[in-house]
Amino acid sequence: MKSTSREALVPLAIALGLGLASAAYTYLQPELGWGTSPVLKFENKVLDLKFFRRGRVAVEPKVVIAAGDEKTIAAFGRWGTWDRARFAKILDNLIAAGAEVVAFDMVFADPPGLDHVATKEIKDKLAAARLSETAGTLALAASEGRPPSAAEIAQVAVVAKDLEDAVAARTNSDQVFAAALDRHATRVVQGFIAEPNAEQGAPRTDYASELEALSPFVIEGYGYGWKFTELEDPAAAGAEQKVAQLAVAEGAKASDLRLVTAVHGELVLPEPAFLEAASNVGFFSADPDDDGTLRRQPMVYRLGDVFVPSLSLSAAALYFGGNPGLIGHPFFEHGLMQIGLPREGGTVVDVPVDLNGRLLVNYYGPSGSADPSLPDDKRGAFPRLSLADLHDGTFDPALVKGKVVLIAVTAIGTFDQRVTPFSPMVPGVEIHAAALQNIIDGAALDRPIGVVQIELLLALVVALVFGLLLPRLAVNWGLLFFAGLLLAWLGLDFFVLFPRKLWLFHDVPVVMQMALTWAGITVWGYLTTGRDKARLKKEFTSVLAPTVVEQLLQDPALAGLGGTEREMTVMFSDIRGFTTMSEQLTPEGLTAFLNEYLTPMTEILLAREGTLDKYMGDAIMAFWGAPIVQKDHASRAALAAIDMLEKLEQMKKRWAEQGKPVLDIGIGLNSGLMRVGFMGSERMRSYTVLGDNVNLGSRLEGTNKNYGTHIIVSETTYQQARGVAYGRWLDAVRVKGKREPVNIYELLGRLEPGGTPPSHMAKVVEVFEAGLGHYRARQWDQAESAFKHAIALRGVDPPSTIYLDRIAHFRVEPPPPEWDGVYEFKTK
Repeated sequence: MKSTSREALVPLAIALGLGLASAAYTYLQPELGWGTSPVLKFENKVLDLKFFRRGRVAVEPKVVIAAGDEKTIAAFGRWGTWDRARFAKILDNLIAAGAEVVAFDMVFADPPGLDHVATKEIKDKLAAARLSETAGTLALAASEGRPPSAAEIAQVAVVAKDLEDAVAARTNSDQVFAAALDRHATRVVQGFIAEPNAEQGAPRTDYASELEALSPFVIEGYGYGWKFTELEDPAAAGAEQKVAQLAVAEGAKASDLRLVTAVHGELVLPEPAFLEAASNVGFFSADPDDDGTLRRQPMVYRLGDVFVPSLSLSAAALYFGGNPGLIGHPFFEHGLMQIGLPREGGTVVDVPVDLNGRLLVNYYGPSGSADPSLPDDKRGAFPRLSLADLHDGTFDPALVKGKVVLIAVTAIGTFDQRVTPFSPMVPGVEIHAAALQNIIDGAALDRPIGVVQIELLLALVVALVFGLLLPRLAVNWGLLFFAGLLLAWLGLDFFVLFPRKLWLFHDVPVVMQMALTWAGITVWGYLTTGRDKARLKKEFTSVLAPTVVEQLLQDPALAGLGGTEREMTVMFSDIRGFTTMSEQLTPEGLTAFLNEYLTPMTEILLAREGTLDKYMGDAIMAFWGAPIVQKDHASRAALAAIDMLEKLEQMKKRWAEQGKPVLDIGIGLNSGLMRVGFMGSERMRSYTVLGDNVNLGSRLEGTNKNYGTHIIVSETTYQQARGVAYGRWLDAVRVKGKREPVNIYELLGRLEPGGTPPSHMAKVVEVFEAGLGHYRARQWDQAESAFKHAIALRGVDPPSTIYLDRIAHFRVEPPPPEWDGVYEFKTK
């Protein structure tokens, strides 16, 4: 029993072990940097599936894309040769139209040089000055060994002056753009490049000059919360306002948060003149996952002991009118949890990020312009305006008023191509637009504070539920339970949580835990089933019919081997006068005689799919309804009892012919709740039944000798077996040990094919039960007449004879007034 108890703990140990592994993965994965693990890769694909299932969502765009599209290329020329003064005009037009913020998804890093001035305009001027002809004249003079003439020198001077003027014009265009940037500095975010990884060679760690240039724009230190300080606002005539400030941890450095992505590669900043005119900058670098898909957009990078902000974060901070601050993660303390953007007036907008400082972008749908004239499959979330139209002023100012405008190149072959869960080729500016819209609307996908602890608890709950429940279920039911729970979990996540912007749980660890736990417990079940089947076969082959044993081997759980309470029918059978008969035979003869009797009786029990409990000398104990549940247990037992009597009659004739003793038997049947299972000692046990209803069955068997009957059954058994057998109400008795009277019935035989008793026996039953009614009503004459009639119909009817004797006794000694017709036995 102890070994069985220990084995029962194995499935729970399997479940808890896998649960702890899942919990450890969930808890340690960010800290150990398993970002490229196969589990997380699969999780990313699940996230893509969620986006695909959800589809496009409606949005009130706060972001507009100013696109360097094909129309712009046609107007401005090839990208890379555009006159930067054009951007000054575009910027002036946007600010004049009421744009709240203008952010450049590009970096103006190259100084003006020949590549910038080699435009059609300069080429035309050089051609007009006959540069080729002048060069030929000078070459001829040199070959003749004579100095150039004054006319030739004058011609060269003209060409040089034209070239100088053209280059100066191009240089002046940068100055014009720098002036525009300076003029609108508080509304503009300039872009720069910050690559997190070195593509070749050792990672770069020294950024002294770049840090010095970026010093006005970095975020220093980090903290754990926000504090609100009272500041006097001169513009409000002495009024005080609460302003949110970051509660920076003393001595804190960005390098302490080692999980935040660090810059180790290229860092490309705007030209000094442009950077000097800037009030806000942000990197527009991307950080795609291993499969190339951009699901998370970096909000900050770690650069030495400071943080540098992204283009989206800087644009959002400018939109809200404050500066970004950082909040440390309260559990790991080596990464971020949120980035706070103070609003004017003191409130804080929380930007949810992961420990690496990345925003999980909640994409709004496939790529494209939000032009309502476009078909659904071509329309995107954000309006697009051509830079050519913005330059010429041929656009609707209402489209940009109060919006954040992102300026980027989108013409085919010119933009940075990105992959999103919706589209395989997207201009990078659309990712910035989605991230920026997420921040402004508070629509980013979020994993709230405390979700890690919830996941740990969930892993434990799944382990306990699976470990305790699966071992108690058949394989098919276990699979159904696993599939149902899995579908319920995914349905909750896909259809309830995700549409509400909640990316609460990592599905893959939970699903893997469920699947592996189910598989582990199922495999363990198969490994132990072979041994259990062998034990079951050994235990039951000798006491059950082969068909029942086969059912039991198919599903051992049917047996309830640990002990259970069931509705069953028990049978007791005993030989009448066995003691006298045993005195007439030798021990060997008695053994042979008993075996000859018990063998066919046992075969009948097994043929009716009963369970042989035990032999008790000449007695047989059997039951129906276990180990296999049998709803017709009473009918099976009743037919088995009738079969036994019929077989005994055949055996009696043969024994009489052989000169052997002729025996008779009594059978008792009772139905009701009984406790069934393996019972006994640690070394020896048997599959048996216990309970009051079992005891009553034994008492009914012994009652046969008081009525001269062969089969007595309880009322419960009789009512359940009336569909296959017939009998008669025999008496109401109070057996020893029972206070309440028990109605007992004599089982007489099986019903005929039409479902009725044989006609002559039906008449006997009718007359006898009429006599019993008169008897209980103290109508002795009528009762006597009925019982004598029953004897006449049947020839011999011992119960009728018993009642005639009782009537004779009551005529001499009438029963007391309180007599209720119940006969009380004084002995068992």
